[in-house]
Amino acid sequence: MPNQNMSDKEEIIANILNSMRKSTSAWKDVADELLKAKTKFGGSSSTYKEIMQECKFSKATASKLCAIAEDDRLKDHVEIFGPVDSWTTLYLVTRIEGDDAFKEFVTKVKRDLDDKPITGAYVQRFLSRDEAEMPMDPFRSLFDVSIDSDVMKAGDFGAAEYDDLREKLLDIQAQFAGVIKVKDRPAYENAETMFFDKVKKAEKRLLNKMLSDALDAWDKTHKPKDLIIGRYKKRSDLREDFKDNEFEILEEFNVDVDRDKLNQDAEREVRKQMADSIAKRKEKESNL
Repeated sequence: MPNQNMSDKEEIIANILNSMRKSTSAWKDVADELLKAKTKFGGSSSTYKEIMQECKFSKATASKLCAIAEDDRLKDHVEIFGPVDSWTTLYLVTRIEGDDAFKEFVTKVKRDLDDKPITGAYVQRFLSRDEAEMPMDPFRSLFDVSIDSDVMKAGDFGAAEYDDLREKLLDIQAQFAGVIKVKDRPAYENAETMFFDKVKKAEKRLLNKMLSDALDAWDKTHKPKDLIIGRYKKRSDLREDFKDNEFEILEEFNVDVDRDKLNQDAEREVRKQMADSIAKRKEKESNL
């Protein structure tokens, strides 16, 4: 139930961050919330930009997530696209143009995959077939702009930096309109998703540590140990339920979790792991 003291912007941010902490399939909820914000405040409004900044989405990522939420074809075939965890895969599906092509794709998925999850590579092969039938693109690569993937994965090249670089490249494209073309690659979105997933896993580890500490404290004052709390008669039952209800169960142990601090601690842990990985790689390279 919405907090009456929250503004619309704060509520949308809270919904997005909470969805991102649940599971990978929650990306669809994130997409719906972003589209809700874009519709309510306007895609170029300062409020919408603040929401993107608070949730650490680049403009390109936010635009692609909104495309997922706007595509009713995904909702019409939820039995096929519902199990897809990767938002980048769902975005590729939105790029299938025309009802006939989309129907052909759905038929192909049902025939080929037999309830197996759809992958980005599978969708890309379908798109490549369509692209092969298009007129040859006259544009050829002249320069290659690359980025250290470890720095990107570590989150040190974030949404703000990505948007800044992209705007500069688009400005150059505008100066040479019709002569050069800037084309986005999925590397940043993939790294962005990977970083979110790593932070989410780090949050899970921290929450599991809180539960272990709470159980240790419980054992010191309650006997026997196999009688845990309330409806949980077995520790294994509690841990199984904890996978989906961490905060509620911790509240039963009088552990109040500061979710913002949890996210910050998890991000700090992931950034340190990434920084250590980069340092080891550079040390190894210097010794060659």
